[in-house]
Parts: sequence; C-alpha cells; structure tokens
Amino acid sequence: MIGAGLMGSALAEELLRSGRPAVVWNRTPEKCAPLAEKGATVAASAAEAIVGSSTTVICISSSGDVLDLVKGLPEDLDLSGRCLVNLSTGAAEEARSIGELVTARGGEYLDGTILVYPVDIGTPNAVIQYAGANAAWTDTKDVLTALAPEGTLYLGEDLDLPAVLDVALTGSTLGVGLASFIEGAAYATARGVDLDTVVAGASRILRVLQNEIVKAAKEIAAGEFTTDQATLDVWRHGIVEYRDAIVGQGQPAFVMNGVLAALDHARDLGYAEHAFTGQFPAIHGVAAPEAAS
Repeated sequence: MIGAGLMGSALAEELLRSGRPAVVWNRTPEKCAPLAEKGATVAASAAEAIVGSSTTVICISSSGDVLDLVKGLPEDLDLSGRCLVNLSTGAAEEARSIGELVTARGGEYLDGTILVYPVDIGTPNAVIQYAGANAAWTDTKDVLTALAPEGTLYLGEDLDLPAVLDVALTGSTLGVGLASFIEGAAYATARGVDLDTVVAGASRILRVLQNEIVKAAKEIAAGEFTTDQATLDVWRHGIVEYRDAIVGQGQPAFVMNGVLAALDHARDLGYAEHAFTGQFPAIHGVAAPEAAS
C-alpha cells in the first residue's frame, strides 16, 4: 500500500482486517505509525513496498504524482509478477501513461476510482471501479474485492473508463447533486423549514430523479429531444424563479446559476421548445435541426 492519508489508511486497514498482510509506505513516514500498530509492515521506500507484495495499491494525492513516482523507481526494478493498482484521482491520459511505464517494466496495471468516503471502505456502501488487462484483474480481484465487498466493478480493459466515469459520476452526479441539496437546504432552513422536512422531501425527489435519469438516457440514446411535457423553456422559467427566490433571501445561488447558464446555452442553439435533455446535444455544440436549417 502506497499512501497513508485518510483514504490510503482506510484501504490498508481493510486489507489488514480481511486477514491480508500489508506493506505500507508514505512520503511522510509518521503517517504509517497507526497502521504499523495494527500489524502493517512499514517499508523504507516506495520501491521496497512494491517489491514486498505481488499487488500494490497506490492512493496518493493525484495520478500525476503516481506518474512521477513510477518514473522515479530504480531503473533496475523489475515488476514482473507484480500488479500496480492506482486508486488516485486523475485524468485518463495519466492512467494510460502510468500503464505504459508499468508494462514496460514487465508488470501489470489496473486503474481505478473510489466513489465513496474513507469511512465506507469495506462496507456494503463502498463502490470502487477498475479497468485494465483482464489477466491483471483476474490476478487481483480477490484482494481488491475486500475493499468494496458489494461494490467492486470491473469495467473492462479500457484504462480511460475509471477516470472518465469519475468525472461523470463522482464529480457531476454526486458532487454537483450534493452541492445542489446544500444550496436548497440553506434556503429552506433560512425560511424556517425544519431540516428533517427538507431531507424527507429530498429523498422523495431522488426517486423522481432516478426515473428521470432513465428517461433522459433513452432520449439521448435515441437522439430524440422533442417533448409534449415541460419544455426546456418552461424549465428555464422555473429555474429563474427559484434562483431569484434564493438570491432574494440574501443567499448566493451558485448551483442554480450554473443550471441557468446551461439552459441559456441550449436555448441559444434552438432547444427552447425541446425537452430538458436538449442540453445534451447543445453541450456538444449541435444546434437544434430547425435552428440549423
């Protein structure tokens, strides 16, 4: 295990709890002390940690740092028979570069992303997705499944997928979704609504959102953005009202303004009378057929 921050420590602790030996290394050695007390072996260097195990999980600040770490390994370090698993946040391009360096040294490589908090590791809530050579996955899946017993996903051999889906799911869906709940809860509670009432309402809305995601996916897949329900312009009118209510309360409307900007962009490309999903082609710069003709 390389990395003993909050997430790295959670991963190492789960490996130890599952009965597996763990060799750990961190740039700041004292961070490894709590793991050593729980039975981990502390390596003197990243190279020593890699040599000490057939599978090395790396979870540090960024994939860019992982790339630098792999480039800095001793030139004579042979990675044959070993698999490096990167769970750091980064770009798809970095994942491919790391993979090329590892395989050039004879090793196997998996790239992955964690969609939960450190406290969730090892629980039914944990979700971790991986990609890389099938042989590498076969060699490591038993170890890696311990980290997310019910949420370990192998996406296939395309190393781009974990990082790309991390943006789409952890960033856009979870991060922006949670930010929008906080913005709305701040407004509602400032208006005297009990927080429990807001949470109960949000839970109901999540069920609506699940249905809307499925519906939106069908529209996007079909390339069909017409609607006989609420048009994008109807949505825009509502968002303006909601935004003004929040601002009128003396509160910034960061998320609502972002949604409004996206709707205005789609409107400018001719999707005013189309479905809310008209934003999808608009994001790619594609004008509505009637606007383009």
